[in-house]
Amino acid sequence: KVKGDSMEPRLYEGDLVVVKMEVEPNNKEAGVFITSDGDTVVKIYNVLADGRKVLTSLNPLYPPITDDFHIVGKVWKVLGGW
Repeated sequence: KVKGDSMEPRLYEGDLVVVKMEVEPNNKEAGVFITSDGDTVVKIYNVLADGRKVLTSLNPLYPPITDDFHIVGKVWKVLGGW
């Protein structure tokens, strides 16, 4: 279940995200990740030209995540209004 506004305008607080577990998202696709702080987040997975991997939000108020993170899976479907 989505908490926060970092992925607006695509995901809103209360939306339900269905995840294909242990499937790495393709470049520029949404996924679920666990950050080095232990937070579970939904972000856009970006593979840069130099091979670095960065997580970004759709909401420009949130900075990219460049620290170590673990891929939980690829966002498969979003159910709104739950």
